[in-house]
Amino acid sequence: MQSQVEPSSQLVKPLFKKSRKKRWIYSGVAAVVVLGTAIPLVMHQLSGPTALPTSTIYTVGYGTITQTVSASGTIQPAASVNLNFQGSGGLLKKVDVTIGQQVTAGQVLAQVDDTTAKVQLIQAQASVTQAQANLATAQT
Repeated sequence: MQSQVEPSSQLVKPLFKKSRKKRWIYSGVAAVVVLGTAIPLVMHQLSGPTALPTSTIYTVGYGTITQTVSASGTIQPAASVNLNFQGSGGLLKKVDVTIGQQVTAGQVLAQVDDTTAKVQLIQAQASVTQAQANLATAQT
């Protein structure tokens, strides 16, 4: 039996073609990576740091903040109840209940300042004493 020998062109495959393709692919990938990172860095350095205007620079620290709000208008109560006190009325001296508290009939809710009533009583008593003195003088 004779062995067949194949021509040399078929036995040895040209390796340079594959390596040339791989070299082009690797070079292209490397170029994309280098340009993809280099271009943004160069653009950032060319733009340079922008100086902040001095009007927007603040010093940070602890402190007290005070804010004042003013408004004008008419204030309306949520509910209005007329209280009727016996007598001539006056200023409230003491309030014995709180908002939302249950009350019973006859319970004292508030006390009115009665100093004006006491002054009027003293004046009326002085007038009675004066009238009695005038009557005693007229009878004699």
